[in-house]
Amino acid sequence: MPVMATIDRFEGDQAVARLDDGQELVLPRAELPTDAGEGARLTLRFLSATEDEAARAQQARQLLTDLLQRSS
Repeated sequence: MPVMATIDRFEGDQAVARLDDGQELVLPRAELPTDAGEGARLTLRFLSATEDEAARAQQARQLLTDLLQRSS
């Protein structure tokens, strides 16, 4: 079942969308379809960002290595 939201309002360059369960989600207006206005329904898709995850894991390993070397 897809996650659905409705654009509730715009605040500057941000869009506030309400999920069907009442939660609010703030999104960059630039990331929305150009024809999406208040009241528009959105289908949200979630994709795994494996490249980003790998880069963050490498940064964490490097930080830990640096910290351990400093404390020795």
